[in-house]
Amino acid sequence: MATFITTFTLKGDTADEFEALFGKYAAFMAEQPGFVDYQMLRSQSDPTTYVNIGRWQDAAAHHAVVSSGEFRTHVGEMMPLVSVKADSFALVSAAEA
Repeated sequence: MATFITTFTLKGDTADEFEALFGKYAAFMAEQPGFVDYQMLRSQSDPTTYVNIGRWQDAAAHHAVVSSGEFRTHVGEMMPLVSVKADSFALVSAAEA
């Protein structure tokens, strides 16, 4: 399992537009081979900050998608609205209720 965490920070009062574009992006990603799931979270203390946690079967599946032209199109639509910080993460520990 590969986990990718992306932080989006709004550049202005563009939450509705960003969320609509992210919805299209998320639908595209969910159709790709190797996609497992995602969660999009919005900060309660700073509503200009969003965090997306995406899980993939492996890093190679994610790399194949982010190398595609369609991915770059989705990202290009969102970039005027947000600044982005992304990285891959390895599970260290977990708990379930």
